[in-house]
Amino acid sequence: MVVRKYFNKGHQRYVRLTNLCSRRTACFTIVVPHQRDPRGSLAKGATKDVHYGTTWGSRALFVKNSSC
Repeated sequence: MVVRKYFNKGHQRYVRLTNLCSRRTACFTIVVPHQRDPRGSLAKGATKDVHYGTTWGSRALFVKNSSC
């Protein structure tokens, strides 16, 4: 799992993630202070823009891999 970039679209915050593994699905957790951490999964070899909050809230600190 690789973080390509953090960006805003309108008043929404997104992170672009890419799963470099071509064999299995990757699961992730986006760590955001003072909020419940969004979780999700990414298919084999996929790239996805994941919404995690609004511009009024805190920015994501990092994205960590988690067990599926």
